[in-house]
Amino acid sequence: MRFLAREGQMDYEAFTVEKLSRSAYQEARKHQPAEAAQLKCENAASPSSSPATAPRSKHALTEIMLNALQANPKTPLIGVRLQTGIQ
Repeated sequence: MRFLAREGQMDYEAFTVEKLSRSAYQEARKHQPAEAAQLKCENAASPSSSPATAPRSKHALTEIMLNALQANPKTPLIGVRLQTGIQ
């Protein structure tokens, strides 16, 4: 977790949530392979920016996805939905 909490200046970096999510999903599957696992991305193809670097965001998403895969090992389904703005 120190990797995520490093101090220093944070620059906004644009990246697509879908590409980042798919990469994090593949990393999580290395640690929890499940034949029936599925990833579904909605509204995640457009570029987004975040006050974190892509590697930090990927690491955080990998941990979340690994938890999801472990929570339901028989039929794991992970959904990623990008929602912008305040609703």
